[in-house]
Amino acid sequence: IADADRRISKIAEKRRISDFRTSKEITARVEEQMKLISQANENGVTGVTTGYTKLNMYTHGFQRGNMIILAARPSVGKTALAINIALNAASKDHKPVAIFSLEMPAEQLIMRLIANQSCVELDKIQTNVLRSEERAKVRQGIANVASTPIYIDDTPGIRLMDIIAKSKKLKAANEELSMIVIDYIGLITTGSKKVESRQLEVSEISRSLKELSRELKIPVLVIAQLSREVEKRDNKRPML
Repeated sequence: IADADRRISKIAEKRRISDFRTSKEITARVEEQMKLISQANENGVTGVTTGYTKLNMYTHGFQRGNMIILAARPSVGKTALAINIALNAASKDHKPVAIFSLEMPAEQLIMRLIANQSCVELDKIQTNVLRSEERAKVRQGIANVASTPIYIDDTPGIRLMDIIAKSKKLKAANEELSMIVIDYIGLITTGSKKVESRQLEVSEISRSLKELSRELKIPVLVIAQLSREVEKRDNKRPML
């Protein structure tokens, strides 16, 4: 079904390419968008809020139809930042956010969010060795996270077409779906046996996720792991 849907989308995309619009039509659309933007909140956020003032200042929030890549070396906090952004977006805007967690079980993700909300160390929550005041904070943290519209799919080794199909299904059921977070792109496969190289496969995955963000008109935040080659350079600065 997912494969058939992909083929139909490609045919529809070819049809759309042949449809030109006049500058008059486009400027009218831009004018409408500007009116909507003027109604944005006082912080100038015109997209989905990240919950981080400085990041919102640079991006004006994550914009609809954009694919954002959050890339860093292993164990520096990519997942922590991404799920905090998801929690902030879902709690502040009160709109659903979807998370595809390929690396970590849903329970571990939720534990991290509870630790964030309760300001209690994750290690204490995992071992359940808590003082009475900490236990009260954790209970409140659980209540806060439980009331937030976050959807998590932790299917290991999920394929690209499954992510696309599940995202479209969730969007159809929740029209207000505001963002999708994927952790992380290196664990997604296309399921195709004809792939020439992993680099080409990742390019195909990246392109498809960009198309998904445009089709659903929501930002898609994708986590990526940087190559170890960065450590061989003197300044350690990452490159595209």
